[in-house]
Amino acid sequence: MSLLSMIFETTLQHPSIWISNLLGCILSPYAAFQQSKLTQVEALRQTNATLEREVSDLTKINENLKSSVQNLEEHVIK
Repeated sequence: MSLLSMIFETTLQHPSIWISNLLGCILSPYAAFQQSKLTQVEALRQTNATLEREVSDLTKINENLKSSVQNLEEHVIK
């Protein structure tokens, strides 16, 4: 909207209006970019939490398997 007002309104002769419109043209895309980055960070945080839970589960399963292997080795030796 700031860009359109600068294009169509040729009577903008006060510098503060030009500065305001330029800042609007610059800051709006930057804010949208920052919002998309925040969304990506949240998605990565959720993925990280899921992976941590899976690693914890797999660690427990691995410990159980080691215990089972030891029991089987003892039975084979007997």
